[in-house]
Amino acid sequence: FVAVLTVLLTMGIGQAWGETWEKVTSAPTDWSGDYLIVYEDGKVAFDGSRTTLDAVSNTFSVTISNGKITTASTTGDAKYFTIAKSGTSYTIKSKSGYYIGQTSNANGLTSSTSTTYANTLSLNSDGTVNIVSSSAYLRYNSASDQKRFRYYKSGSYTGQKAICLYKKVAATPTLTVSKTSLSISTKVGAPKTGTFTFSGSNLTSNATLTISGTHAGYFKVTPTSKTLSSGSIATTTATVTYSPEEYGTHTATLTVKSGTASKTVKLNGTATCSYNINYTTNNQADGAGGTWSENNCFEQVGSTTEWRYEMTLP
Repeated sequence: FVAVLTVLLTMGIGQAWGETWEKVTSAPTDWSGDYLIVYEDGKVAFDGSRTTLDAVSNTFSVTISNGKITTASTTGDAKYFTIAKSGTSYTIKSKSGYYIGQTSNANGLTSSTSTTYANTLSLNSDGTVNIVSSSAYLRYNSASDQKRFRYYKSGSYTGQKAICLYKKVAATPTLTVSKTSLSISTKVGAPKTGTFTFSGSNLTSNATLTISGTHAGYFKVTPTSKTLSSGSIATTTATVTYSPEEYGTHTATLTVKSGTASKTVKLNGTATCSYNINYTTNNQADGAGGTWSENNCFEQVGSTTEWRYEMTLP
């Protein structure tokens, strides 16, 4: 299983960034993924944004409390390493674009933007991870003049600190809408609007707004799309215009969609007559005579003198 940690990384000043990572506590069939390489007792992680990776203090700080890491970031999601399967071993690549490993069983760390290095990974019973390249182990040197992640030769690596891996978990895309249904009432030929708001986070594609259903032609929405900003959509107002062409009730479904995330708003329209008339007449068709009255709908068509009249005789 994996223990979930919510991570906000601190790289100095200012802006906060939040990611969710899971500490690896059982060996996966495939180690491929994005990881933080962490020395837990020292509350530091290997800084994958560096272009010179084999350096003193090649770390950034994390704060661990009650199984969570909470800090802040100025540059966002830029400090992790990507592990990828390559035959029977794995490559490890920094976010800055450098593969890491060793070419011999010696202390050091070799990096290249083009040459890959074979690494093997295994999990220890205490939750730490062995990353081995050319028999050298990736460890953390806690000496005051070092404080660095580096490979150490097999004969002496146990004198350095063991590391843990925290795998990045894809955040769940989320869309929210302020209403699940929207009702609008008006008269035939008199368009009327209604509104709702929508927002989203952890999204991977721009949002679209579409209308479908039996009476979709009577409804229009603006905007019909919304562009993401850093994977999010700030609270946005959508306006629905209901333009009925006949009296009665009308329904449709409005869908807000971004990638795999979607929300629907049920649209309910009620249209009444533009003009009504009460009338009384004698019905002589059946020979019985009599009088009756009924409300009927008159709709102005083209001018003040042209009307459409619908009625059902008894």
